[in-house]
Amino acid sequence: MVPRPHVFLICVDALRADCFDPDAMVWSEGGSPATPALDELAAGSMVWTRAFSSSSWTKPSVPSMLTSLHPSEHGVLEVERRAGQGASAAALPDGVATLAELLRDQGYRTTGIAHNAQLDPTLGFDRGYDSYTCEGGTGDEIIARLLTLRPWATGPSFNHLHLIDPHWPFSRSVQERAEADSGGRFPFHRMRAPAWKELKADLKHGRVTLAEDESRFLRHVYRLAVEDVDRALRRLFVELSATGILEQSVIVFTSDHGEEMLDHGLVGHGQSLWDELIRIPLFLRVGNATGVTWPGPRRVDNELASHVDLLPTLAAVGGWKPTHRVAGRDLLAEPSPPFVFAEVKHKRRYRQAVTDGRWKLVRTYIFERELDDQGRSAADTNNLEELFADRPRRVERELYSLERDPGERRDLARVEPEAMKRLEAALDRWWEGRSPRGQHTRALEEELIRRLEALGYL
Repeated sequence: MVPRPHVFLICVDALRADCFDPDAMVWSEGGSPATPALDELAAGSMVWTRAFSSSSWTKPSVPSMLTSLHPSEHGVLEVERRAGQGASAAALPDGVATLAELLRDQGYRTTGIAHNAQLDPTLGFDRGYDSYTCEGGTGDEIIARLLTLRPWATGPSFNHLHLIDPHWPFSRSVQERAEADSGGRFPFHRMRAPAWKELKADLKHGRVTLAEDESRFLRHVYRLAVEDVDRALRRLFVELSATGILEQSVIVFTSDHGEEMLDHGLVGHGQSLWDELIRIPLFLRVGNATGVTWPGPRRVDNELASHVDLLPTLAAVGGWKPTHRVAGRDLLAEPSPPFVFAEVKHKRRYRQAVTDGRWKLVRTYIFERELDDQGRSAADTNNLEELFADRPRRVERELYSLERDPGERRDLARVEPEAMKRLEAALDRWWEGRSPRGQHTRALEEELIRRLEALGYL
């Protein structure tokens, strides 16, 4: 009898799908990141070229990976800060099974090593793990920690890694290597939260435009960070191969979302649903000693995939039989859906997107501002359930042809009625009867608030 395979879920924060496309326009100067370790992983994997995140930033997207629920279903949407009242954030809802819990129930030893304050244990992200931290450090430090623990030594293991290196602020390694090329007004490699947030706001409101050399430097710094991740993961893959664990493992490699690098004039993530934010890399490698049936390494160009597919796929590898409804599918056993969906809530705007891989519709609900008794802006609640129940709103729609206009420059909502009708009908069916989950918010301690501030979230 073949032992149950080890399972690795490797997520790199803010990693664009086109980091693996040397012909992508964003890399026309300087080239795409050099990623030999990940290129080798991809060569031995199924690689979905039409994979999409469930949202455009970490807080909503990682819960979708872990629960196979869309953000409006699991309710983990935003961090909220109110003047004089500290900050609160939604936690993983009770009663929703996570991938780690399902695999632990199957006898797996479960390990989670991340570096992102959004994934703090106080918000439920440690559920199901025998060992968990969200302060794992750089990619190198995360890999070193995992290789010290060696969870696979005692039986089937689930190893969930969340590396943050490409996410601003950048590591000391990137800062040192980028310094010689720095110049212009914006030292992206050394920026801290106040300056980064100011730049994002200035770009959004048209107060600043980056010169071409500044734009090149921004991409250069990001490229260095991605290459750091690749070097860290090479150490992991070499060790797994040398010890025979690689061929006993099923590995999923992906990102939680992409990153804007002036594609639409902005930087960062979390405010929109452009493809530079919601298209993600997705590799699935099945070792030849796992006993898992799969079609072998290949590009998958004609199927859609989503974050919500990760739980049913990896839980099935570990022996789990579906006992509750999930939003996704087993990528190794079930056919591709006709559409996938994404959503993001940012202050008073809630955006939904639907795509069939050729067309994409984005529908935005803009809720009216609420004022308190003194005429000041009151809390723009992050709770979708309350907003849809109580707040007046208007709706905007955008339609893009991803085949003819992959940069999403021309809104065709008024000139392509058939595509518009078909995609909005799909979005309506998806949304119909869906009661947005109320958030299970928890007050944040000062130390966690400081860590979130350092990442630019508050």
